[in-house]
Amino acid sequence: MKLFLLSLAIGLQAISSMVYGKSPSDKPIRIVVPFAAGGPTDVLARVLAPKLSASLHRPVIVDNKVGATGAIGAVLVAKAAPDGDTLLLGTSSIMAVSPNLTVNPPYDPIKDFIPISMVATIENILVVHPSVPAKTVKELIAYGRANPGKLTYASSGIGSTYHLGGELFAAQAGISMTHVPYKGAAPAIQDVLAGHVNVMFDNTSSAIPNIKAGRVRALGVASLKRYPALTDLPTIAEEGLAGYETTIWLGFCTC
Repeated sequence: MKLFLLSLAIGLQAISSMVYGKSPSDKPIRIVVPFAAGGPTDVLARVLAPKLSASLHRPVIVDNKVGATGAIGAVLVAKAAPDGDTLLLGTSSIMAVSPNLTVNPPYDPIKDFIPISMVATIENILVVHPSVPAKTVKELIAYGRANPGKLTYASSGIGSTYHLGGELFAAQAGISMTHVPYKGAAPAIQDVLAGHVNVMFDNTSSAIPNIKAGRVRALGVASLKRYPALTDLPTIAEEGLAGYETTIWLGFCTC
């Protein structure tokens, strides 16, 4: 963590001096999180903010700008003053997926941003509400085939990794699931916990506490290798969907 923060701090200072021609100031740095509070992107930003502030000796604030599967936050950063003081905690869905699914994307992930640093990669876990009569991936697929269109799955928005992960799963499994998009992972998982939605490909950081508490049932991890903290949980690929993988990466960039 210390090495990462030092590298990130050096990168921000270098951008300020070389790209924008200015010395570091005591002006607050704003981290724009393009998803709802409580989700994995927000939690990561709030963990990093005080540590980054200590490394840079500058205030660092987290600002949630929610909507359009992250596009509202991304556009805000793209149009911010080009001084390196406004950061986007971007994700694979924002920087790689959504722009390629939109006819006229409101931002260009290559031209509008300067990459600073990769922050994290996060695995997803296929979880279901306990009311779903399936204890394995194979049983969920069998249930989906026997009850076409009955399963619903939540995501953090149209074009998100969670959304495409669900579509990929349904396509490979040969089943039909209804997509229910939200303005972030946090409100999505809340409706799964309440039983309003059956299924979600949730990230490990928020899924594991709910799995251990029995609020959701874990069926499989969406990486090619088992997750170290849940070694008894098979991968979805092991359960018959060969090559299935959906992971998320997060990184800092500025305009």
